[in-house]
Parts: sequence; C-alpha cells; structure tokens
Amino acid sequence: MREVSALQWQGGCVILSVSKEKCEHMAEDINQTEEKDFEPKVYEVGFILTPTVAEDGLGAEVTALKDVLTKHGASIISEEFPKMRPLAYQMRKFLQGRYQNFHTAYFGWVKFETEAQSVIEIKKEFDAKDSILRFLIVKTIRGSTSASIRPISGRREKPAPRDDNRKGSEVAKVPISDEELDRTIEELVVE
Repeated sequence: MREVSALQWQGGCVILSVSKEKCEHMAEDINQTEEKDFEPKVYEVGFILTPTVAEDGLGAEVTALKDVLTKHGASIISEEFPKMRPLAYQMRKFLQGRYQNFHTAYFGWVKFETEAQSVIEIKKEFDAKDSILRFLIVKTIRGSTSASIRPISGRREKPAPRDDNRKGSEVAKVPISDEELDRTIEELVVE
C-alpha cells in the first residue's frame, strides 16, 4: 500500500494529496494493468440451449453464438456442437410471457481467444439471447482440457478376492522335504 502525503477535508469531500513521484508510480501501475487486459487470453464458454430450438435450426443458433464471439475480436480455437442431454435438475426460464420448465437441453462449448475486456461485452450479448438457458465463461489454457468420462455410481466396487495361486504372486517359501512334496503332489493328482 502506498503512503498518502496528505488528506484534507474540504467542502464535504476528502482531498487526497499525493506527491508527483507517487502519482507517476500510480500511472505506471495503471498502464501496466491496462496492458495486461489487452493481452489475448484463452476462454471457454459452455452453454445450454433450450430444447425449444428446433434441431434443424440448431446449426444457425450455434453460428449466431460464434458470430457474437468473432464480432468482439475473438478467434475460435475449438468447439463441440451441442447435443441433447438430460439436465441434473429442472431449470426455468421466462420465455414468451411465462416461465417454462426444462428437464433436457442442448449442451455445447466453444474455446476462443480474446482480450479480457471483450469478455464483458460477450457476456452481455449472451445474457440477452432467449435461446440460451445458462452459460458459463471460464479462463482456460489453449491445450486440450477434455476429461475422461467416468461412470457415476454411489458406491465403490469391492476389490476382487486375492487368489494366492495366481501366476506371479509371491508365496512364503518354507523348506519342504522330498517325502512331503511327493505326498502333496499325490493328494493333488487324483485319478
């Protein structure tokens, strides 16, 4: 935190006096922050489209979403075309003058690169679209971030019982006489 040179109360306002050196320092910090905001970063938007979008109109809707991204200077890196999915819970959206409940929807995503300031404008335009039930924009990396699909189950499977006769398993080695070995072999071999 920087030191303040002087605080003055004047006409109901606090006047902050800062030395010229500190003022120049603050200006440099602001310029560096602004430069960082103009560096392109990689983002991913996951979106859920309402099932009221017809399947033959789904391509046009995705194109409209990608057009919003490119309009704000984004370059598209990768994408997954939306697929109909069951929702984990019921979602509501106010459409055509009333609330509608949805149990299924189209889920898709687009990975893109743009400046940080453009994301705010993209968010505003996505908020205004009636076809989008929900969306989430996250900062990510350029490489593949897809996760392997794991089965969802409430319990874990118990490990298989151990079989000591398996190939490669180690059994405690105890010296045994030839007579005991012959008897054991004869008991195992039944004709």
